[in-house]
This record gives sequence, C-alpha cells and structure tokens, in this order.
Amino acid sequence: KFCRDFRSSLSIELRRVVDVEVGDIRLVKFGEFLNSLPVPTSINLFKMEPLRGLGAMIVESSFAFVLVNIYLGGAGKTRFRVEGRDFTPIELNIVRKVVTNALLDFQKAWEPVEPVKIEFQRTEINPQFVSIAHPTEIVLVIESSVDVEGNSGLVQIVMPYAMVEPMREKLSSGFLGEGA
Repeated sequence: KFCRDFRSSLSIELRRVVDVEVGDIRLVKFGEFLNSLPVPTSINLFKMEPLRGLGAMIVESSFAFVLVNIYLGGAGKTRFRVEGRDFTPIELNIVRKVVTNALLDFQKAWEPVEPVKIEFQRTEINPQFVSIAHPTEIVLVIESSVDVEGNSGLVQIVMPYAMVEPMREKLSSGFLGEGA
C-alpha cells in the first residue's frame, strides 16, 4: 500500500511517471547498516506515535540530487558527483518535502494495522550522527526502489525492532490484506 500511494503522490508532485516497488525487507544490526551508508546521505528521522523511538527514511544521495534536478525543472538525466559535497539548504528543503509526503503515505499504509501519527523530526547527512538504536541492536530495513523515467534509486525505511515489536502480533496476523 505504501508503494502504491507513494508512486501516486510522487508522480503528481514531480509531474513525471514514477514507479515504486518493494525491495528487500531485512533485519540487520544498526551499526552494520550505518556503516553501509556513504557520506553524504539524506537521513530523515521521524517519530511514529504511539510507538516509541525514532525511525529513519533514507534517500540515496545520487537519487536525492536527481529528485532536486527534476523538481527544479531539469530532465534529471545528469549524473551528479556526490562524494565530498554536502546538500545545500535548498536541496535539503526539496528532499524534505518529498520525504514529508512519503511519510504521509507510510502513515496511511499503517492504518489497517495500527493508527499512527508520523511526525518528521530532522534531517542528518552524516550517518555517524544518527542514533535511533544502539549499534548492536536489530533494525528493520524496508527498501523501495523508485524509478522516475529511467532514473532510479533507493528509499529505505529503517525502524528499530523494539519500535515495531509491540505490533508483531498484528503484523503477522494478516491485517495487511492489501499488502504493504
């Protein structure tokens, strides 16, 4: 449901054909996950009331720059050099707008399981400053592959296992008739 809603809202926002597909869903140690992220990375932290703790929506750097390019009227075909470059305030605001809309879609996808209120907290670009879990704790990583007219990238949702553990019974009982 999240992928369907996100595809629709992003297509409307960008005025382009967008495809969003669920990728891997896995459990990993938080420290290992953080070590796999390059600098800079758009790491957007969110709170998910009534669940405790913070989650993160990560937009792959090169894809974030493609989104900014398209959002500002470009073709999105240019390959951007990501290493050694930070996001400008304008780029951060554009990515934040996309993430905020995606979080609304994620909130809607949770309604059949547990009504939650998702609230954007802040953006980090260096994984070293993100502490949603202890490095040895397990996190749930949900990958979505997003394709905007041939430009693709990953959007990942990361939640500490302790955050979703109270919902484990509901999640495994078949509440998701529409699929996630």
